[in-house]
Amino acid sequence: MPRRALLFLLLAQAASGGKAPKLPTQPDITQGCISITNIHSHPRSLTTDPGIEAVIRNDCAEPVTAVITVAYLDRSGTQFGDGIPSATVDTATSWSFSYQPPLNLIDRKRLALIKIIKVLAIQ
Repeated sequence: MPRRALLFLLLAQAASGGKAPKLPTQPDITQGCISITNIHSHPRSLTTDPGIEAVIRNDCAEPVTAVITVAYLDRSGTQFGDGIPSATVDTATSWSFSYQPPLNLIDRKRLALIKIIKVLAIQ
């Protein structure tokens, strides 16, 4: 890499606090007038429990209860469980969704990814 490009990269990284923004772990999902964006799954670490975070946007004419089915996947991509978090989101608003699955210690170690597999919007 040329020196100038490396210097620019280091300066940009320093200006942003040293961390590059996390890329979503899953593409955005749209179900009718509900959209789920900025989806980030994170495995267990020394400082955090496993979980998934996203932003749910309601562009419906009425409040909507968003029912989200998430799958728990191991390192080989095999589903070994699921969860169904839900919340009511008011009209023309967004909700920052965060879900930590109630897993035992063995399944916490086994979990590699949480993925949204189904979205249901109930008006």
